[in-house]
Amino acid sequence: MKRTKNILALAVCAVLSAATFFGFASAAQAEELTQVKDGTKVTYGTVSAEDQALLKVLFDAGYYAYINPDLYAKYGNDENALFNHFITTGIWEGRQGNQDFNVDAYASAYSDLKAAYGNDILAYYRHFINTKGTETRPVTTLHIASQWGITVTSLVDSSLVVTPHQIYMSEINGVNDLESIKHGELVVDKKMKAQAEAEEYRKYHPTTSSTPSTP
Repeated sequence: MKRTKNILALAVCAVLSAATFFGFASAAQAEELTQVKDGTKVTYGTVSAEDQALLKVLFDAGYYAYINPDLYAKYGNDENALFNHFITTGIWEGRQGNQDFNVDAYASAYSDLKAAYGNDILAYYRHFINTKGTETRPVTTLHIASQWGITVTSLVDSSLVVTPHQIYMSEINGVNDLESIKHGELVVDKKMKAQAEAEEYRKYHPTTSSTPSTP
């Protein structure tokens, strides 16, 4: 009996661990929705030594490798190589260097910061890192932005706009391809519309039973 309980306990732990992992994986995938994949729309800049030191504090090499399989295949777990990619390429493409900070969500959530910094990506990073613990600005990821009903616009490419519903769809499906999500959203919307129309029709056209009523 005791052995059976232990087996059940281990099984429950395994299920919970798997759920936690896949939940994290799906949320992590969603955070990449604002990455600009068309290099022609990206303006690559230079990060000063001072800013590099600041970004180094925030950068999570393990997360960066995990969320970017192409980079993991190229650099493995080489933290220096991954960080170098982030400051020379990734940050300008909208790639996320830490699971707790998406610069586009941060900029879209706070109009005062957007008014002050415009599309200066590094300025948002400086503000986030330097004011952490002194300001209360909870919207720092796409996941949180979706919970707050905030539509997120890319700082790199203003035509890249992600709605709360699209973020949600990305998380539950574990995909970060916005076009696929948009297509799926249309399918869902059409299905919901058809169901609503059918219910409306039934409301005004009740089905008559062919069975005679009992006297």
